[in-house]
Amino acid sequence: LNQVLCILRARVTKMDVASIEQGGEVKMYGIQAVNWGMVSDVDIEADSYRYLGEIRIILLALRNMVTMKKYGMKFSYLPPDSEDWKDMSGDIITLWGQNVSHASYDMMPAPDAKLNDGCFDLVVAKGNISRAGLLGAFLVIENGKHVGMQNVEIIKARQFSWEPVSEEGILSIDGELVACSEQTKKRLCAKHQEATLPMTYSRVDVKVMKGLLPVLTPQGEAV
Repeated sequence: LNQVLCILRARVTKMDVASIEQGGEVKMYGIQAVNWGMVSDVDIEADSYRYLGEIRIILLALRNMVTMKKYGMKFSYLPPDSEDWKDMSGDIITLWGQNVSHASYDMMPAPDAKLNDGCFDLVVAKGNISRAGLLGAFLVIENGKHVGMQNVEIIKARQFSWEPVSEEGILSIDGELVACSEQTKKRLCAKHQEATLPMTYSRVDVKVMKGLLPVLTPQGEAV
């Protein structure tokens, strides 16, 4: 009954949609997240440990904080208020692109993200962040207090281009594995090893299309 009442009270608003292109061809669309680096590694690798329950995410995150694996990338983006592309290539710990503020009920990586602002909010933990800094960001991400921390940057982009330099890595769209290196695929669970992935582990171009998807929200406005 509560769910029915929520639907009846809701209003239609518009949500941005990301067009994911590779080699000049649209491969898929995303509405929530584009992730690479530590965040996607933890998310996808956790499928091998489902018997541990929700704690598997915390354990894998702590493991990756100990190893502090860095991921090299070529990366550029187009800000919402400019026609000039900005370069942000180099080593990072994670690239976390969000269309919405929350990744889950207890994670708010992009507090300023809006459903229909025509942008993705890109959360970047830079390669020179310390273990203590990364752990500190992880501990306060539930309420978005990682914003402004040293070596954690959040940028808004209406387009961005990403290309991996590191041999290992996982690209996920809306929480689903879409591309990874052959080296990485060998350590994933059988389901992922046997899957035919929709994209290759190479350059990806993302364009955010403003307000393309009608959705129901309690407020009936950009949230």
